[in-house]
Amino acid sequence: MADRRIFGLLATMLLLEVPAAMLLDGPQDAWMPVYRILHLVQMLALIALVAARHGWTDPQARWVLAGLSLSLLGDGVNSYLLDLSAIIRPQILLSIPAFVCAHLCYLVAYARVLGRRPPSPGARNVRWLMALLWLPLSLLLWRLVIDPNAPPLLLKLSVGYAMVVMLMGLVALLLPLERGRVALWPALGGLLFVISDSVLGAHLLDGELRPVWISQWIWISYFAAQCGVAQMVGIRPAAEGSEGFLQPPRQK
Repeated sequence: MADRRIFGLLATMLLLEVPAAMLLDGPQDAWMPVYRILHLVQMLALIALVAARHGWTDPQARWVLAGLSLSLLGDGVNSYLLDLSAIIRPQILLSIPAFVCAHLCYLVAYARVLGRRPPSPGARNVRWLMALLWLPLSLLLWRLVIDPNAPPLLLKLSVGYAMVVMLMGLVALLLPLERGRVALWPALGGLLFVISDSVLGAHLLDGELRPVWISQWIWISYFAAQCGVAQMVGIRPAAEGSEGFLQPPRQK
């Protein structure tokens, strides 16, 4: 069953974004650091909700909490509350390893929900199709959103990141197909990551100077994605009797 407290946290975030949109006057506004701190607090609250309900003893919770914690680390870098440009430019490069590891944690959690063996020949064929589409779609996503004039290191790292993000989206599509309605929220979370990271990639070189409304859209879709993935905790690993759309009909 979905955790209603996570939905409540998501609704609170949306309510906070409305006055922020009216009060903030551009990316250099004096209140921008407070706005970014609020984002970090929202992530901390989500981690606390998942940990309080499931703890670190549940294997699924451990993978999700690890992903959330790594995401928080990346958010801290991208908040620009600390100037790390002396280490590397653009600063966002420092956040890429944390987010890649976070996505890999979520992919492990997705794999636990799906199970190693497809539930039907149809599901097996869909897995093979998505495996074949993974690389072309990743390269297409990268080509569409990344500025070719970006620094060479950023171009190279963004290719790998696009592959991880696209894998998240494709595996997310499998969740409702193989597990049914119980996996709809985690699936939506994975797809929202593709949207959020695509918008971020399109404005990668803008850094902290990108328009406020762009930053808001990135955060709203990103945090909604995190909330969706967090709903994966509590879903039992794949087993016979799952009610996915690609499940074989049950024998009476």
